[in-house]
Parts: sequence; C-alpha cells; structure tokens
Amino acid sequence: MSRQRWIYGAFIALVTFLPAFLQRQGGLTPGRAGLVTGLVTAGTVVSWPLAGFISDWMGRRKGIYLFSQGMCVIACLTFALLVPGRGLMAAAPAALFAGLMLGGIVTPFVMVVDLFPADLIGTASGW
Repeated sequence: MSRQRWIYGAFIALVTFLPAFLQRQGGLTPGRAGLVTGLVTAGTVVSWPLAGFISDWMGRRKGIYLFSQGMCVIACLTFALLVPGRGLMAAAPAALFAGLMLGGIVTPFVMVVDLFPADLIGTASGW
C-alpha cells in the first residue's frame, strides 16, 4: 500500500477514534467530543490549501511533507500526554493544532504528478 494511503488512513483513524478517546480520557460529553474532533477537520480546511500554496510557491513538496509528519508526531503526543483528564480546555487547542499542522499530508498526492509522466499519473496515484 502506498505511503499516501497510510497517511490518509492515519488521519481517518484520528478523526474516527478521537471522540471516544476524548470521552473516556478527557471526560468530555459526546457533543463536546464531536465539536473538538470537528476542530481537527476545521484546521485541515485551512492547512491543506495553505500547504499546497506554499509547496507550489517554493517549488518543493518534500520539506512541507516532512515538516507535517514531524508535527503529526507532536500532535499525537499532545493528545496522549496533555489531554487526558484536562477536559475541553486542553482538547480544543490540541485538536486545532493537529488540524493546522496536518497540511503537508496532502503533498504526496501532488508529488505523484511531479514524478510521473502524464499518461501514468492515474495509475501511479492508484498505487
């Protein structure tokens, strides 16, 4: 399986299991856990186009991707170490931070376009 699918799969896993984690470990109600999880997606609405713009402007994508991967580790550690038992005031900023830092996970999809000839882009993206 391609790295892009694993990365996107990790994002889907985060937003799928985050509400249960926030309810059990953060003491949030189901509604607040959903709201906090929505902040991750709200952050990506900003960060994904911004990461694309910056990578186009720089003409390089790998640096944006690697930065985002490093920030993903920090975001996960933030949820694991700082959110449990601290409630909404810790979970909301952590979720927004995660969404804002996940922007670079979309750049591998564009890297495929840069690396392969036009007639193979669909096949390469599928793999």
